Amino acid sequence: MNKDLIKHLMEDIGLLSDRNFNLGFLDTGSYALNKVISGKYSGGWPIGGICEVWGESSTGKTIFLTHALKDAQSKGYITAFFDNEFTYNAEFAKLMGLDPKQLLYDDPPSVPDCFDRIENLIKKVREKDKDTPLIMCLDSMAGQSGEEAEKGTDSYSNMSGAIRAKEIGMRLRHVNPLLRKNNALLLLVNQVRSKPNVMYGSPITKSGGGKSLEFYCTVSIQVASNKTSDVIENKDKRAIGIKGRLKNTKNKCSTPFQECEFELIWDNGLNRFYGLEQAVIDAGLIEKAGAWYTIKSTGKKFQGEDNLQEFILNDPGVLTYLKEN
Repeated sequence: MNKDLIKHLMEDIGLLSDRNFNLGFLDTGSYALNKVISGKYSGGWPIGGICEVWGESSTGKTIFLTHALKDAQSKGYITAFFDNEFTYNAEFAKLMGLDPKQLLYDDPPSVPDCFDRIENLIKKVREKDKDTPLIMCLDSMAGQSGEEAEKGTDSYSNMSGAIRAKEIGMRLRHVNPLLRKNNALLLLVNQVRSKPNVMYGSPITKSGGGKSLEFYCTVSIQVASNKTSDVIENKDKRAIGIKGRLKNTKNKCSTPFQECEFELIWDNGLNRFYGLEQAVIDAGLIEKAGAWYTIKSTGKKFQGEDNLQEFILNDPGVLTYLKEN
């Protein structure tokens, strides 16, 4: 290789080895999900791009965003919430451990307004603060109005959805390069719809952004929960949460298409230690034979997932392993 030529070209373009693309991670609230997204139990949502949580209604998508904001606030980061569904409130934020007085909030009515305000926020923050990470959440892509916001519903046609998708794609092209450059993360929620007359394959499709969002996302997580069998009830048979699965359908920072389980209680958020059975087995901390678990360090045996959760929660060796891997 001609080193003199490389040195000459560096004046205009630079080297990959000189660039730092690891801007840090935000904890998701679940060790298992951290691993699925970043390849590390101590990782999570990667700062510097667009990340997406999508799935059916009532699967806790907004709570996933709230966990990210909670971790960001604990680290002293700048946090903002763009509410296109007009449902987020201070009482819920406080219940989940957020400080509403430290959370910037806006409820833009349309796609152009929303992305204009996101870009304006990035610009204003960096005028005063060059380094502190900026964490922005958008709930949701499906809640954003396109042309109907300006022209009225009477003008809506079958092509309006396609026009809205193109509009979102154009805005994503503009905001995406600003995120890594400005140490920012845009974490958003997307909904699903059912395609009509589908006989083979899944009828599920995302509702907001068209195909463009899939290309611009650094990470895309699908939330799936059976609202009949996965509902968690208390002793009074009242629904208090859900269980389900998370699938990494797009990943640019670790191995894609990984899955994990989650448990979510509405008033408390995600169970941090849920879905770690295979992790502690692979780490050699316990052995499993049928329904029986054996703790390697003590030889103690027990049955059942509830007892396994108790072991994971209280064993210092597990906590050390999760923080170091």
